[in-house]
Amino acid sequence: SNHAPQLRIKWDGAALGINGKQVEDLLFKGRPRIIVGGSHGDSITIMPYMMMPDDHRIAASAIHAILAHPPKIAEPARPTGDPAAIPGNWDVRLEYVLGSATHRLTIEQSGNELTGTHQGEMLSGALKGAIYGDQAQFRSSQRTQGAVLTYDFHGEVKGDTMSGTVGLGEYGQARWTATRRS
Repeated sequence: SNHAPQLRIKWDGAALGINGKQVEDLLFKGRPRIIVGGSHGDSITIMPYMMMPDDHRIAASAIHAILAHPPKIAEPARPTGDPAAIPGNWDVRLEYVLGSATHRLTIEQSGNELTGTHQGEMLSGALKGAIYGDQAQFRSSQRTQGAVLTYDFHGEVKGDTMSGTVGLGEYGQARWTATRRS
């Protein structure tokens, strides 16, 4: 399965002014595109099992360039006002670079806090996140055969629909849309 050594690179995010998600996004949008094995807090994880010989030099150079001279990234302002109400059951459509999938979300909400369940095509996992105004972000993980599939949803709520992007760790990103079930 996906058993491979992993390298976790950690740094002081407050001192450098950049967190793991921001580094992951910069690497993903860079040239050449580098997809890491995910990010958490002030760290990224490198999964070398898909690297070709000498790819480590390219990845190391790009990571060093970002961490040695981090760009100034302003945190987006959180929307103000009451959080949108999104508890309930949602049908989700994921659009990957190649192909698509249908998932389900069951969301519970307490103020800004979101908890619940993310049901994939074959796997299920706990969901946790937050909503500020009409901006929702939540994360789930699903375990399979010694590996963990991570979904990092960010999106906008418009009534009974939501849409945005979902980070898939080492598998890149996808677009998603969701419709509340009646």
